Amino acid sequence: MTRAVIDVGSNSILLATMRFENGAWRQIDESSAVTGLGVGVKATGVLGEAGMSASLAALQEAWRRAES
Repeated sequence: MTRAVIDVGSNSILLATMRFENGAWRQIDESSAVTGLGVGVKATGVLGEAGMSASLAALQEAWRRAES
């Protein structure tokens, strides 16, 4: 059994992919991308276009890696 988790944070997108073998989970892949999703939120109260765009691209890549 293989499972992946994607963590969306205010500064980065993280991916961890694990496989359950012989009674234990073993990490088979991981990646991270610094996207700056939360840059400027404290001052403006809204997410910026650059951070959203970078985060969406990182999510798409993480999804592609998780599926493979």
